[in-house]
Amino acid sequence: FALTYDDGVFNYTNQLLDILEANNVPATFFINAFNWGDITIEPYKSVFKRLYNSKHQLASHTYDHLDLNTANNDQLWAQMYRNDHAFKEVLGVRPIYMRPPYGHGSPETLTALNSWGYKAIWMNIDSGDVDHPEDPNFIEKSKSKYESILNKGDPKRDSYISLQHDTIQQTATEWTKVVIPMVRSKGYQFVTVGDCLGEPNKNQWYRV
Repeated sequence: FALTYDDGVFNYTNQLLDILEANNVPATFFINAFNWGDITIEPYKSVFKRLYNSKHQLASHTYDHLDLNTANNDQLWAQMYRNDHAFKEVLGVRPIYMRPPYGHGSPETLTALNSWGYKAIWMNIDSGDVDHPEDPNFIEKSKSKYESILNKGDPKRDSYISLQHDTIQQTATEWTKVVIPMVRSKGYQFVTVGDCLGEPNKNQWYRV
């Protein structure tokens, strides 16, 4: 089970990291260099470095969350190049894995990404947090979304790449505390996306 977060780094990412580390859970973060926060300046730069120096995987989510269905080839390249450049500036590496914003990616987009050496990733379980970020029943709604899929799954047969957002406070600070024991109770082990796809080592996630 790959626990993943999109759209950061942001104000709640450090708290989220504390929770993940306390529970010995690796996660995967699909990063925008310039969206809710700017990873090249403080305070987000230090959080970004902390992510990289942990057991978590970092991947691209484009530079500023452009819907790739609206982008031509030059705009797509600019989104990936600018995000890579920010990664390289701060960490000295560029990500190989990426997830298109909104889960949007045409066959032409995927062909271009593949030709540039990226591995595009989707999800098959979604907390739906962006649909109810301020809802007083936030936890129950996210839990219901997960259980509707996990209750039909088998940890001996099925694997999952999830979706949530560390830019949403309840996701980062509350939902994560709920989802970790819930997923474990159903027999699943937490891994990075790379590990889920047979590439468990950092040198398989990044390039210079």
